Amino acid sequence: MPAARLASSAAMALTTFLMVLVTGRVYGTSTALAAGVLYLLMPRVIGHSRIAGLETLTTLAWFAALYPLMIWWTRERPPTVLQAAISGALWGLLMLTKIQGVFLPPVINVFAFWQLRMRAFVPLSIMAVSGMAVFFGGWPWLWLDPVNNLTSYLMSTTDRLVINNWYLAERYEDRNTPFHFPFVMMAVTVPLSTVCCLGLRLIRWRLDSIERLLLVSVVIPMLVFAWPGTPVYDGTRLFLFVTPALSILSARGLMLLLSGHLPAAGESESAGQASSLRMTRPLVLIAGLLLLTDVVLTIPRLGPFAGDAYNVVGRLLPAESETFEVSYWEDALNGDFWEQVPEGSTVAVAPVLHGVRLQDLSLIHISEPTRPSP
Repeated sequence: MPAARLASSAAMALTTFLMVLVTGRVYGTSTALAAGVLYLLMPRVIGHSRIAGLETLTTLAWFAALYPLMIWWTRERPPTVLQAAISGALWGLLMLTKIQGVFLPPVINVFAFWQLRMRAFVPLSIMAVSGMAVFFGGWPWLWLDPVNNLTSYLMSTTDRLVINNWYLAERYEDRNTPFHFPFVMMAVTVPLSTVCCLGLRLIRWRLDSIERLLLVSVVIPMLVFAWPGTPVYDGTRLFLFVTPALSILSARGLMLLLSGHLPAAGESESAGQASSLRMTRPLVLIAGLLLLTDVVLTIPRLGPFAGDAYNVVGRLLPAESETFEVSYWEDALNGDFWEQVPEGSTVAVAPVLHGVRLQDLSLIHISEPTRPSP
């Protein structure tokens, strides 16, 4: 599947380009470059860009739909009819990419009414009509029976076999996984330097309108996946699309740490009110060394199994392999592994998170007597 993997890698590159482009436009070159580097240092982002999956394409479609919202919907005046229609068309394309597109309407509704009050009603209506037109126009299957087929599509995300999670040394059904699963998994997989810079940005100063939009675009999907009864599985895969927004917010925190001031959107990088965070040069040097150390420790995790990597905090936990899933893609069961399996032996698989995985393994031909067992 080299061609499919190439498409996934290209999608990640385009996502990085768009993220640097829009961040540079509103916050300047330094913040843009920092956001791009922080994004590319996320092992699971790199790992998913190397496999033939939809997650990287979904992230690209999500951020492409978020791009016009960051530019046109964060001003004091509401977007024009054309701008609202373009925003809706990109949302429609996101819906055609994957079901995660359903998270964008609550994101933009919450933010738009917060930012524009009742003036948001007309552009939101235009965006909804434009988005649904693109969604229905781009999927002929929906034309046959729009109501039933749309319902079937939306229900397909929950009406399926149960997938289990191995989380905090216990096996949980996807619908019964603890509510803190998405937050903990994100905290132990994103590099510690990114987590610290994000935390610094959130606790220092008021957020500007673009940062509020980015924060809402992260919080709402995460809260949905944390809601009791919501199926969640496969580590960070289902909510990986929030990572570009996290990178931009973290880059803002990094700039605050290094420069001691933070220009608002549209201001020059030398502008901005001085921060109450006044660090002496030795403290800045220590903080910089700690962040650099985390980067150095993160780079080796960008190898072949980056999609299964945990950050420094995750690796410091006792028995990391027993606390969290080692892998949910079975990427460790490659040719090197099977060559070490003696002929006629039985391969034990534990924990079994989905019965289909055993069926997949049974199709791998090593020798006739070799078989996987739970």
